Amino acid sequence: HATEDVENAFSALLNHEQRAAVLARGEDALARARASSFAAYQRGAASLIDVLRADETLLQTADARAQAQTDAARAAVAAYKALGGGWEPEGGKKDAGETAALHDGAPSRSS
Repeated sequence: HATEDVENAFSALLNHEQRAAVLARGEDALARARASSFAAYQRGAASLIDVLRADETLLQTADARAQAQTDAARAAVAAYKALGGGWEPEGGKKDAGETAALHDGAPSRSS
């Protein structure tokens, strides 16, 4: 079961990273298309609606890329945990009960 968890976590990580890379390339192409659309608008060869549609498509792709990167980061944490690594939220603070439980029964340095 643990091996399956590790395989699933790394598979998810790879998939999310690949998706983010594809979306980043698409975002670059859409940014160029948007710039081209705006230049055509300035020359009177395209309508403002064309520019706004290009903006909308670009922003949707940028949002999807950001989500894929977030999913990849979460998958990386899941992979780390599946390999047996611990994980603490930023700041590394544990609640008082958890900290006390860690020290209960542990020999003190003075004994």
